[in-house]
Amino acid sequence: MRAIALLGLAGSTIAFAGAAAAEREVEMRELAPGVYAKIVGDDSEAPSGEKIGTNQGVVVQADGVLVIDPSYAFQARWLASDIARLTSQPVRRIFITHFHPDHSRASALLAGAETEIFAATTGREEFEGWLTTLASSEARDGTGEPDLLLPNHYFGEPIAVGEAATRVELIPMGSAHAEGDAVAWLPESRVLFAGDLCKTLPGIEGIDSQAWVAAIERLLELPVEVVVPGHGAIGGRELLERQLELLVALRARIRAAIDDDETYRGLLRALESDPLLGTNASVRERPDDILRIYKEFGGDPRAEGRRRRLQILGLAIGAALVLAAGIGLVWRRRGATAWRNPT
Repeated sequence: MRAIALLGLAGSTIAFAGAAAAEREVEMRELAPGVYAKIVGDDSEAPSGEKIGTNQGVVVQADGVLVIDPSYAFQARWLASDIARLTSQPVRRIFITHFHPDHSRASALLAGAETEIFAATTGREEFEGWLTTLASSEARDGTGEPDLLLPNHYFGEPIAVGEAATRVELIPMGSAHAEGDAVAWLPESRVLFAGDLCKTLPGIEGIDSQAWVAAIERLLELPVEVVVPGHGAIGGRELLERQLELLVALRARIRAAIDDDETYRGLLRALESDPLLGTNASVRERPDDILRIYKEFGGDPRAEGRRRRLQILGLAIGAALVLAAGIGLVWRRRGATAWRNPT
């Protein structure tokens, strides 16, 4: 694997701490000549309390800089300072892996008048709908986030930007983790910016687990050596493999539960003790995503509830019929006795 070297630039390793929090580091790392990743911890907060979210990428190309995932305002300003230390080139392109605000929100703080902002076509409705509504709400609430700058270049097929060693292929991956997932692939350096299709700690937060499996399988067909996940530490192909293993195992377990007529509650209890799935924080803490995958296979907890109620009703009716039959038998016996022994 190509070496992943920590930049020796002044200020390229930045530490921050909340008022009462332990110090945490955020690194700008060089992955290949002209290719950098900014790695942040999950659920971090800047000292001011502003939000900080996703890992980011910077590719210094011949005609300008490509930024991967601008994130929130604080992080975008932070990245702008790092870029200024790396190069005098302007930000020529911004690529957003999906519409979630921790990846997309602050493009306006990095873009110039001629900056192209790329995103997958399948996410356009969410950019122009849900995200726009969120931005309007934040503006009213005075959150400090900038005006929303939407993508101006949507793509439905893979496209390449830049040339030679820093050429980047932007590849749409359908809708798996989110509507309009896409990745950035650098074939010369074999670096993949995977967005939230892959995390260091594999997750299940998504909208279509079958599409997610297919997306990871497609990525594993690439000769990937370095993976920059949406959240967590940089790794190699094993990050993709672990993400795939989790999704395949979870889908198989849920499918087996439905085939065996296991109840949804029973499935949740079984997952807690599963040696692979039960140790995954995402599986333990996101029952809504378990339910979503359960429904993908045709499962319906409400139908289970109706079935249980019908079973209880059937038992109650059966018991009532038995009781009625018993009472009838008693009365018949009493009537027969009274007929034989008139008073």
